[in-house]
Amino acid sequence: MESSVILIDLLEGRLVLDQRFAEAYGNTPAYARGGMKTAIARECALFSNRGVCSSSSRRVWEQGFVSEESQRPAAWALVCLDEGFVSAPRLLAAVIPALLSGIAAVAVVRISSSPNIFVWPPALLCALELAGQETAVCVGSEELCVWLDALNRTGRGRCLLLGDQFGNAPATACRNNIPVWQDKARPVIGIPSLDVELCGFVLPAHPDALLSDCGEPRVGRLNAILCKPEQAPAYSGLAPLTASPEHVWCWHYPDLSPFWFLDTSVALWHGAGPETGI
Repeated sequence: MESSVILIDLLEGRLVLDQRFAEAYGNTPAYARGGMKTAIARECALFSNRGVCSSSSRRVWEQGFVSEESQRPAAWALVCLDEGFVSAPRLLAAVIPALLSGIAAVAVVRISSSPNIFVWPPALLCALELAGQETAVCVGSEELCVWLDALNRTGRGRCLLLGDQFGNAPATACRNNIPVWQDKARPVIGIPSLDVELCGFVLPAHPDALLSDCGEPRVGRLNAILCKPEQAPAYSGLAPLTASPEHVWCWHYPDLSPFWFLDTSVALWHGAGPETGI
């Protein structure tokens, strides 16, 4: 059975209602919605020159062999949030590459100790609404393990974990040989001299962020740096992301691109190509 059919069966009767998305959109300030739209546009721009699609290419080598490489999107993807995850920019940075990869079945799953109670922060639903990703549910961590087992029988998928409270789900994914990408910790965002105005920009977008003075920056200890535009060249490269206040709602994971969601296979055989009869 196709992954999209299985996913629909699992989600039946549990999806976040359209009304909830509309309410979340209305309850999210205009400046935040604008920032999210900018974030979506920037992610699409960053990946625009890396076209992703199913493909197959064959090469005949002078050494007397033929190779064929094929790529296609994974069968499905789950973007999972633990109960404490609240950052719309980081959610978009995980969801947009999955959508751009061409996967047909993508769902956002929020872990909840009370999955039958509506517990979505409005900013997260607003971000999903703007991204066009309205397949979203709440489940318990044990049920997520059941889902991973069921989906894995339909084809190899991908599992993204935002946070670190997922019970046995990481072990279940590992047992099923499902590739997992995880952003565990609260982000540490550097701000020069902990400038009060810059700190005020960060917290609405990243309520869970830890702020650090990056006046004396050291490579490796920061997840991002927020600084004034004229300071950005000096800080560029000292953290995975450096941004000015105009991009405070933008987040980017350098190690997570649409290509992470592709399955690649290679075939090798002796010969000079199809015309040899091989």
